[in-house]
Amino acid sequence: MKYLVLFIFFIKLFSFDIDLSAKIFDTIFSGIVNQKKIDIYVDDKKYYPVIKKANKLHLVKLKKDATIILIAKKCIYTKKPVFVLKKSLLKCPNVIGGFYWDFGEPLIILYKLRLDLYGFKVKSYLKEYVE
Repeated sequence: MKYLVLFIFFIKLFSFDIDLSAKIFDTIFSGIVNQKKIDIYVDDKKYYPVIKKANKLHLVKLKKDATIILIAKKCIYTKKPVFVLKKSLLKCPNVIGGFYWDFGEPLIILYKLRLDLYGFKVKSYLKEYVE
């Protein structure tokens, strides 16, 4: 699975592909949250079309309605679980994981203790990203 994700990202390295991003977010979030539809709040409008395109994700307008908060810009202080899109945001409170680029390589990281705190069970295909 890891090599598949890396291969896909290297093909699309210099473009923001909505369809591909939607599939990746679907895969990551459905591997963490055991729900048919996962409510996502996003702090960056750039990602609205991605969440709308995803099959298992539902865009919500209010943080309080979200199952997971996806942040790309700056820390959001909330009691909800947070998933980040920049390495620098991994230090924000309540971060359960992140997906970001590091030295040209796409990385996924999931924090076991925080996932457990929110009652999330990671599916087997994401276990290699858990620390």
